Amino acid sequence: VDQTLALLAAERPSLLFTTSRLLVELAMRLPRPLHTYGIRAVCTGGTSCTAAEAAFLREEHLVDVEWIDTYGNTLVGHALQADPVAGAPTGAGGTGHSYHLPPPFALLKVVDDSDPWREVEVGQRGRVRATTLLEDLFLPNLLERDSAVRTGPHPWFPWDGVAAVRPFVEPGTADEAVEGVY
Repeated sequence: VDQTLALLAAERPSLLFTTSRLLVELAMRLPRPLHTYGIRAVCTGGTSCTAAEAAFLREEHLVDVEWIDTYGNTLVGHALQADPVAGAPTGAGGTGHSYHLPPPFALLKVVDDSDPWREVEVGQRGRVRATTLLEDLFLPNLLERDSAVRTGPHPWFPWDGVAAVRPFVEPGTADEAVEGVY
């Protein structure tokens, strides 16, 4: 965070790429909104952000800044963020945004925690199951370390997506999942 603060003051970059968690920490230490440092867009990925944190960032620090959030990893690529749709379920803790992975290279499914072969209904929370379909890499049915709410198709993306992504916690355990970029 200290290094980013120094770069913002000295270099006036127009693009910032970071995790949501680091963006929240950075915002807490900034005396003014990011656009005043020359930032025009922020790309985030790698960690989740609560609805309250997202609202704080948008209202206080990302005024006049395009925020591009992604969900994914190096195995499946990055699912694109779609703006909220009126009447669509957001799930507990969600921001209203959904994430849709462009086919045919990979596929995301939200499945029952106890039965990874049963897909949950739209609006229900489950564990993310990913399949990668590349010419040189085929990884079927990989259970991710994430939990999400299944969303239906979006006007921009005519296939299902995920929303309200957070670390997966095994049912029946009181442990809090560790989240990070690894």
